[in-house]
Amino acid sequence: MSEEIKLSPANYPTGKSADFATGKPVNISKPEEKVRQEYEKILVNDYEYEKEQLDIEVRIKMGSSTKYADIGIYNNAKKEKIIGLVETKAKDKGDGEAQLTSYMSATNTCKFGILVSDDTLTVFIRNNKNEIEKSRKAVIPTAGRINNVIDNYSQLKPATNLKMIFKNINSHLRTEGQHAAAVTRGNQILKMIFCKLLDETEAKEENRVPQFQIFDNEETEETATRIRELFKGLKDHHRFGEIFKSSEFIELADDIIEYIVARLQTYTLFDTDNDVVGEAFQIFAEKQHAGESGQFFTPRPLVNALVKMVHVGKKDTVIDTACGSGGFLLSALEAITGNSNDALTKRDKAEAQIFGIDVDPRLVTLGKAYMSMMGDGKCNIAEANSLKKESKWGSTAKGILIDKDNDEIKKFDKILSNPPFGTKKEVQIKDKETLKLYDLGHKWKKNKGADK
Repeated sequence: MSEEIKLSPANYPTGKSADFATGKPVNISKPEEKVRQEYEKILVNDYEYEKEQLDIEVRIKMGSSTKYADIGIYNNAKKEKIIGLVETKAKDKGDGEAQLTSYMSATNTCKFGILVSDDTLTVFIRNNKNEIEKSRKAVIPTAGRINNVIDNYSQLKPATNLKMIFKNINSHLRTEGQHAAAVTRGNQILKMIFCKLLDETEAKEENRVPQFQIFDNEETEETATRIRELFKGLKDHHRFGEIFKSSEFIELADDIIEYIVARLQTYTLFDTDNDVVGEAFQIFAEKQHAGESGQFFTPRPLVNALVKMVHVGKKDTVIDTACGSGGFLLSALEAITGNSNDALTKRDKAEAQIFGIDVDPRLVTLGKAYMSMMGDGKCNIAEANSLKKESKWGSTAKGILIDKDNDEIKKFDKILSNPPFGTKKEVQIKDKETLKLYDLGHKWKKNKGADK
């Protein structure tokens, strides 16, 4: 067999880029290739496979013909035997399951297979009878781990692509007919996310085994029951009394709860470089409630960079006038409190120095919950349209933001905000009374016959 010729990136054919795992030339402009590259990163960064354990366009001998699997996962860097196969699709075309399962059947060492697109993910396994079947739990094996049980908080990893994971979950709920209305799906998923965040907090503080996971040999009902108990504890928690009503519960089927746990259990949402709640809101509420209202959430690295650029100090008061789920406020609070782990200090600082306004009541609720979870204080977040006169605000917003001594808006040291300005009709401000308040709230028109 001839020796494989390795090209350096400088010698790649036109339009080709280096594959993430192997360095082989690939056409990154193809939608299907983008999915493959992203999932290779997830396998390496999230599931701890070495790049040397992965290969692309893996030959699968099927009778007299040869097929090629998108990604092969091997038992070691020497690539002695295939233990997993991945098929990537730009979109779920419907033919992927038969294709992947046939490849697995033809590769007798293959223990699992993953069918993934930009917004769907399905896991297949080889069972004890040597049959290929769809995995009900959909747990993806982590490299080198005898079982998938997470023993402590330190084993959790930041998510490489949280948006892809949330898209997988959202698509699965739609496919299974769970809560067709986007806003209802969003409400249920956010309950699960807050359960995960609370479990991470307590697992870290109490040095205990995280409960938001599927334990070995556990039945679906057992997993779902434990997650519902987590949500019950969330409602009873002193931080969330005003966020979740006592009558609320997780309205998802047991197998859906199990699927969501499988997708999220490997990760620490706390340390993921995203506004987790904002990202979830944007995916699950979909265009009906997010993009069409101009609600696009600023990535956490950019938020942190902006907080550093304006030099938020320990004594600064900070306001975000379009705070969404509170990403800027959380980062500002971290800058103010430094490395302090004192919950009382954080809570006092949040109440005295952190303020937010948003026009969407759902985001105000989420922002309070998020700040309470992540920053140990709900801070002063109020529902109001910050573009309108303060006389139009409700009593809660006035109570938080109006100085009682002079009936004027309080002064703040720093304003950090990414307001939903844009040219889309849904985002444009058309209220004439609001536009009159601003020097740039009008169009310049040249009078006929005028020189200037």
